[in-house]
Amino acid sequence: MSKGIVYLTGAGPGFEDLITLRGLDKLKISDVIVYDRLVNKNLLSFAKDGARLIYVGKENKNHTMTQDEINHLLAREALEGKVVTRLKGGDPYVFGRGSEEALYLRERGIVFEVIPGISSFSGGLTFAGIPLSHRKVSRSFHVFTGHKADDSDLDYKKLAGLDGTIVFLMGLSRIGEITKGLMDAGMDPKTPAAAVENAANFNTRKIISSLEKLEGEILKKKFKSPSLLIVGETVKLSDELDFLMAKPLFSKNVVLFRDRIRGEKTLKAFNEMGANAFLLPSFKINYLPDDFILSKIGDLKSYDLVIFSSQNAVNGFFTAFFKKFDLRDFSNTKFLAIGPKTEKALNEFYVKVDYVSQKAVGESLVQKLKEISGPRKLKVLYPRSNITREEILLDLDKICDLNSFPVYENEKEVNSEIFESLLKLESPYLVFTSSSSFNNFYESYERAEDLLKKGKIISIGEITTSAIKKRFFNPYRESEKSTIEDIINIIRKD
Repeated sequence: MSKGIVYLTGAGPGFEDLITLRGLDKLKISDVIVYDRLVNKNLLSFAKDGARLIYVGKENKNHTMTQDEINHLLAREALEGKVVTRLKGGDPYVFGRGSEEALYLRERGIVFEVIPGISSFSGGLTFAGIPLSHRKVSRSFHVFTGHKADDSDLDYKKLAGLDGTIVFLMGLSRIGEITKGLMDAGMDPKTPAAAVENAANFNTRKIISSLEKLEGEILKKKFKSPSLLIVGETVKLSDELDFLMAKPLFSKNVVLFRDRIRGEKTLKAFNEMGANAFLLPSFKINYLPDDFILSKIGDLKSYDLVIFSSQNAVNGFFTAFFKKFDLRDFSNTKFLAIGPKTEKALNEFYVKVDYVSQKAVGESLVQKLKEISGPRKLKVLYPRSNITREEILLDLDKICDLNSFPVYENEKEVNSEIFESLLKLESPYLVFTSSSSFNNFYESYERAEDLLKKGKIISIGEITTSAIKKRFFNPYRESEKSTIEDIINIIRKD
């Protein structure tokens, strides 16, 4: 038996959150992730640091690896003691050759586990508003692959006589043959029929038609693979049951440049509104050791004011703080938060905020401190990022007795796999939530300008806008309130 293990995992039909909890758990601990073309690239952001990402996608006759080569790859990595996730679109056992891979591994004594996924024939149609069955019009469903292999073919006489919904996976290239075959076998040309491109995605398209007109509509609208073909009476329910296309940001392409922790929450906010959103972390947050932070705090009772300018500073500081102190140690100290998000983060640690600056920029911090200061210099504690602008620190030092030190670091992060897929998007909104997110992106990717030129740049505030303009780009829009909610509204109104 090998020391490693292979998880043959279904990623679901589109949205990254359609993967099962078990599948996601195994993905996060894997040393190697071998993934297909139809896997949502956002799932790759869950890979642990140092994991190898290996693309083995197949498209028509363009295969990066043959099936034999994929089998050998999985076995080799497992035999080296690696934890391997073989990530497949849909379900591994539904026309996914997962059983072939499982048998190959079993024959070589390699431990494997199959983690099922939602197949496109069920989940994909659900998000298109087409139920597989409905008591009054379809009491059964039948799923076929439209892909021709080994000279085998569909028995159209049997298909035409089926009572229920018929679904064809991988049948787009044979649409003419399929529709003609069904009609020649006696199926009514007026039978409701549909095509769904990129099912269970926010860039999905669908055609509601009839059997006789479906091919023409597909050619006219230039549908591409992956597409589902559906024949049956439940197609008529599509408009009434379609909840996806009714979302306000449906089909808008949005790219978020943010650290992974906060970025995942923001990504969900955009997805809930229907946006085709992607996360490209341009940096990651590394909190400094608790011992370092505690050594810098000094005499807590001596401070008049503690200021926080980011959620990360709040989290980094108080995670260390509560290992030695509690809030009573601050005595009569007051708290200043820069921006509503920072205030909310402090509230989560049960800290009452005395002063709030609505504008989340360093200059507003200096201005607010000037307003608070009296005849004597206040003694101020300022836990911060390692890349806080030097001019802000110098200005603060002039107006208060300042103790400032970093509690977290911004480290550049690069994900070439996700970036390459973003270059294929049409007119994406590019959302930058800080000057560091823009600068890190611009400096980390050779083709950064290619994406910036084709996209609509959204800046979260004037400091971010300044960083963007220094690289000779102009934001399409700038958020007034420096919040994600405001950016969502900008795109919604656009």
